[in-house]
Order: sequence, then C-alpha cells, then structure tokens
Amino acid sequence: MKIKKYIFLFFIPILFLSNCRKYDEGSFISFRKPETILTDAIWRIESYEVNGVDSTSYILNNPNYGDLQFKDDGKKGTSEGTFSGGSFSGVYRMISKEKIHIDGNDTLAITKNVLFVRETAYQTLEFHITYLSHKYFRLKIDYFSGGYTYNHNNYYIKFKNVK
Repeated sequence: MKIKKYIFLFFIPILFLSNCRKYDEGSFISFRKPETILTDAIWRIESYEVNGVDSTSYILNNPNYGDLQFKDDGKKGTSEGTFSGGSFSGVYRMISKEKIHIDGNDTLAITKNVLFVRETAYQTLEFHITYLSHKYFRLKIDYFSGGYTYNHNNYYIKFKNVK
C-alpha cells in the first residue's frame, strides 16, 4: 500500500509539470508573468524569416530598424502598453500567454515599418508567441485566408534580450 502511495506522489508533480508548458518552443515552467518578461527587456532581432526565407541581414542593415521595446500602460491588471522599434511604434495587447496583438497606427509610408507589412485595412496583427524567456522572445504569424498580412506572408522572428 505504501508503494502505491509513493508512486502516486511521484507522478503527481510530473503530471502537473507536463501540462505547464507555455510555448511551442520553450521550457516547461516560468514563475514570471509573460508581460513582465516582455517589458523588462530590449529585444534585438537574432533571426528574421519571411515565408521561410532568411531576411535577417535586410532588417539589421535597414536604417529604420531599431531594437524593440515594450512598456506597460502602468494600469494594474492590464496586459497592454506601447512599443517602439526604430521608426516603428504603436500599442500592444497580450491576449493570452501565447498571443499578442501588435497594432501600429501607421502605414509603411509613414513609419517605414521594416518588421512586417500588413494589409492597410487592418491595423492589428495577432502574433503567436512560440517562446518567451528572460533571454529570448520568438514570434510567428502565418497568413490565413482572409488574413491580415500583406501578400500572404508568413513571419517568424527571433529576438534576443540585449538589456
């Protein structure tokens, strides 16, 4: 009987931890809120792909590119704030720990947005967070029928914290 009890007590934490995975490409558990990790860093592009094609050097050599920084709105209990990256800026909203809305109230002509291009009728893009830790942040967005990215582009962006 005692053996069954110990086996049960051994497997409970394993079962709990196996269900705690937050992101597709990440560690099992984090005790920090995603918003805190996101806003407590300066994010520099480490890898940038458009439709599976590496475009990292294009971004890093573009004079309009700058490191991405998120700032919360200062209101307790919200997951919203502003962001800036070079000449590109706007607002963000964490929809869940895996999804973030990035809204640039601009057009390509106004801010020379070099990170992604969206359909002009839509200001907000919903990115899927595939990994978020103190050191790394990874996003992706896949075009879907009726979607909002320009020319049916899929983006996969890896950032590294340089703070």
